[in-house]
Amino acid sequence: MTEPDDPLFYAQYVPQLLGVPAVWEIEPDRTPNLGLVDTPALTTHPELDSVRHLGDGDPTPPTDHGTELAGLMVAERDNQDGIAGLCDGSLAISPLESPTPEATQLADAIRGLTADGCDVICLPYRGPRTTALTAAIEAATEDDCLIVAAAGNGPTTFADHAGAHEDVLCVGAVTRSLSPAPFSKLGGVDVFAPGVDVLAPTTGANDYEMVSGTSHASAIVAGIAGIVASRTRLTGTRLKRHLETTAAELPVRRQLQRGHTPEPLNVVQPIVEDIPARARPTEQPR
Repeated sequence: MTEPDDPLFYAQYVPQLLGVPAVWEIEPDRTPNLGLVDTPALTTHPELDSVRHLGDGDPTPPTDHGTELAGLMVAERDNQDGIAGLCDGSLAISPLESPTPEATQLADAIRGLTADGCDVICLPYRGPRTTALTAAIEAATEDDCLIVAAAGNGPTTFADHAGAHEDVLCVGAVTRSLSPAPFSKLGGVDVFAPGVDVLAPTTGANDYEMVSGTSHASAIVAGIAGIVASRTRLTGTRLKRHLETTAAELPVRRQLQRGHTPEPLNVVQPIVEDIPARARPTEQPR
């Protein structure tokens, strides 16, 4: 298995932990179209050539959050620069003006990305499940688009948010050692992914930083969904079910708040038809 020539790949634990390099070896059937609902990204970053904003031109100023998530999903691989993004795909961002968007803004962003032909949309904002947001989610699902939403950070376990919709893949965060991240919401989560100290591009002078959050975990799952979609015929709800059923169940239990029964913790994996099911992922040496 050949590792990419990106000089910071050695500092990325996520691809190796999830078994992504083995899937990169399989030629994709098509280039997936990914979408991201977030504040603007720095599209002039050398890693983000495949990223564009919906609408006319690039909104300013670019933000770290949008840049980080875009890089985790589609940072250019094998370009002798920086990191390797998970998915070889294009990424359209529906740019938000505020990091605290209203549900109507999230709904408008989802509708725009659905109309743009996205196969997978990353929604790193919870948003209350209003009539407008529910309608946008269901329209995307009818168009065979999978929405991957962050479970959110903080102590609250259950809430009626976008990730709670049955057609949305709700993502929580785990650490490098595959234990629940202390900040991750736990209840109602469909799958988990690494979301602690993951290396991503930023708008700052350092170019790359270690970042954490369920938003970043959701971007990783969206990238994995793009990998699977590009190498299978799975879309929409079928892709969601596949990611849920092939996730690795870990020998730890997440203790839910308020006395709820503990539930399994399942970590997403990029399983495609040409690769047999892998054993449970294990922690990689630092």
